[in-house]
Amino acid sequence: MNRAAAEGRSERSPESVSNRRRDRSNGHLCSGRKPATVHESFHRYFVKERGCDPTEHHVTVDTDEDGENDVFDRDVDADNPKKEDREVRFQGQRFVIAAVVVAGLGLLALLALVPPVAYPWLGAYLLLATEYSAPPLRFKTTPFVDSVSNGLYVLPGVAAFAAVAGEAPPLLAVAGGWLWTMAMHTFSAVPDIEPDRAAGVRTTATVLGQDRTYAYCGLLWVLAAAAFWGIDFRLGVAMLLYPAFLAGIALSEVDVDRAYWWYPAVNTLVGMVLTMGKLWVMLYG
Repeated sequence: MNRAAAEGRSERSPESVSNRRRDRSNGHLCSGRKPATVHESFHRYFVKERGCDPTEHHVTVDTDEDGENDVFDRDVDADNPKKEDREVRFQGQRFVIAAVVVAGLGLLALLALVPPVAYPWLGAYLLLATEYSAPPLRFKTTPFVDSVSNGLYVLPGVAAFAAVAGEAPPLLAVAGGWLWTMAMHTFSAVPDIEPDRAAGVRTTATVLGQDRTYAYCGLLWVLAAAAFWGIDFRLGVAMLLYPAFLAGIALSEVDVDRAYWWYPAVNTLVGMVLTMGKLWVMLYG
């Protein structure tokens, strides 16, 4: 076999093709001869290198933030009909308070498992998650501050990305995620407008009212889509589902208390599309 033919075959070999695909992915989630999935990278870092299960910390994050919210909102939630069906009303159980305290301590312990590059993101999350509900700041009782502060939901993901990749994700991704969570939080407050007004709680939703809150959330979701479009137009297209879906709710006769519970399915669908799309790009360019 002559040299030219050998070089041509080498360029088409599975190894060279895999290497080119790895190069095209241009990310930190690749290892060896094939691109690694997000799950593989997280498993390698948290389980193999740090000896812990990231699922436990996901539960810890949710328990800490949502638990604090329920504990400090006990009086406000006393007459909230949302707490009578799919959500549970906190009634002063000591084990709930203990679980919230343990979850908070667990988040502090997480600092020992991640590199310093993740510290600012986790620190910001701990501050915002606590002061959203707890005094003295209690962000949730100040219109628009309640909305802006709820960008905190994106921070654990940013911290995890930084821990695995060694650097923060693109600022456009952080901004897009922050705007998305602001909109999601404010939309979720629409069913609480009347109970919050009755309890004397001022929020973005109680100040704007239902229709203007819809417009506010729609604007935030459009801005989030624009931010993600700046990274990859396909991300922006996927994120446009949110303002489109919201417009359908606003223009229809659908009760917001019912539509509110559709969003977990919408979030799952969009997340699946984004994840599968990224994996396709990593594997096939």
